[in-house]
Amino acid sequence: MNIGIDITSALNQTAGIGRYTKQLVKNLIEIDSNNQYIFYSFFGDTKDESAFANKQVITRFRNYPSQSFKTLLFALKTLRIPTDFLVSEANVVHLPDFVLPAPNKPTVLTVPDLTFIRYPEYYTLKNRLYMKSVAAHSINKAKAIITYSKATKNDLVEIFGVANNKITSIYLGVDEHFKPSTDKEIENIKNKYKLPDRYILSLGTIEPRKNYNRLLGAYLKLKKNTADNTSLVIAGKKGWHCKNFLEKLDNAGKNVIWLNFVDEADLPALYTSASVFVYPSLYEGFGLPPLEAMACGTPVVCSNTSSLPEVVGDAALQVDPYKTGEIAEAVYKILDGKELADKLSKKGIDRAKQFSWKKTAEQTLEVYKSIGQ
Repeated sequence: MNIGIDITSALNQTAGIGRYTKQLVKNLIEIDSNNQYIFYSFFGDTKDESAFANKQVITRFRNYPSQSFKTLLFALKTLRIPTDFLVSEANVVHLPDFVLPAPNKPTVLTVPDLTFIRYPEYYTLKNRLYMKSVAAHSINKAKAIITYSKATKNDLVEIFGVANNKITSIYLGVDEHFKPSTDKEIENIKNKYKLPDRYILSLGTIEPRKNYNRLLGAYLKLKKNTADNTSLVIAGKKGWHCKNFLEKLDNAGKNVIWLNFVDEADLPALYTSASVFVYPSLYEGFGLPPLEAMACGTPVVCSNTSSLPEVVGDAALQVDPYKTGEIAEAVYKILDGKELADKLSKKGIDRAKQFSWKKTAEQTLEVYKSIGQ
C-alpha cells in the first residue's frame, strides 16, 4: 500500500499539530516495513528533510515564497482544488491538519479540536466563517476521521452529525525524554532561568483559551489567604489577545514570572523542579502538558473540561476552570500536603506510561488499512 502524508505542519510548527505529525511519521517508519510512504509538503524549512529519510519513504516538497504560498493555499482550500499532483500513486492520504487541501484519494482526516465552534469568541468573524466552511467540506469528504480524544469525537457527532463508525479516537503520546530530572539538571535549569526554589508552573501559549487570567486570580487569592510564599511561573510564547494579560503580569509582583517560550529540551527539568503544575485551559483537543508534567513526576491540577478528564484520569486534581477559588484550593492542597503530592506524583508517572507515540502510530496504521486496501 502507498500511503501519502502531508507533513507541512511538521516542517513549520514546533508544537501542537506539528509535534503530532513529526512524531507520527517518525514512529510509522519505525514500526511499518510493509508499506511505501510519500511525505509531501507545500512549503516549509526542508533542512531537516533527512529526518524523514528511509528507503521506503518518498519525499516531495514544493517551497513557494511565503506570500505566494498563502495565496495558493487559500485558492486550493477555498476552490477545493484536489492536490493529486503530489500523491498520484497513493492508495490512501492522511491530512494531519484538517484545514489543508485534499487530493481526490481515500482520505484520513485528523481533527485536533473544534475550538472555533465551541469558543467562537476566540476567532474573528471572518476566520470563524472560513473555518466552518473548510472544516465542514473536509469532514464530509474524508473517508475516515481521527481525533485526539473521545471528547472531540463526541463534538463531531453532535455538531456535524458524523457517523460514530467513521471516527477513531487515538490518543497522543508522551516523548521519551519527559522523565524526572536529576538534581544537577534541576540546578542548571533554575540557574538558566533564574527560578526560585519553589514555584507553581503553567505552560502554554498566552491566549484567552488557556485561562491565564483566572490562574493569576487564583494565585493572588492563594497569596492573600495563606502564608505560602511559592512563586508562579508561566512559560509560553505570546499569542492572540495577550497584551492585557501580560500587563497584569508586569504589575503582579516579583513572585510572578513569565519565561516566554522555553526550548523543549529544557521542559523536563522545568516540570520536575516545579512544586505543582497547573493547567486551567477552557478547551483542549487533548492537552499534552499535563501528561508531560506527570511523566516528570510533578503533581498536576487541571480543568475538568473537554478532553482533559479522559487524559489525566484520577492521577490529577480536576477543577472547574471558571472558579478561581477552586483552583487556588486544589493548588494549596498539594503545596501544603506532602502525602498528597507524593501520591499524585507516583500516579502521574504510572498514568503517563500508558501514552506512547508508538501506540499512536500502530492505531493510525490500522485506520489506513481499513480504507486503503
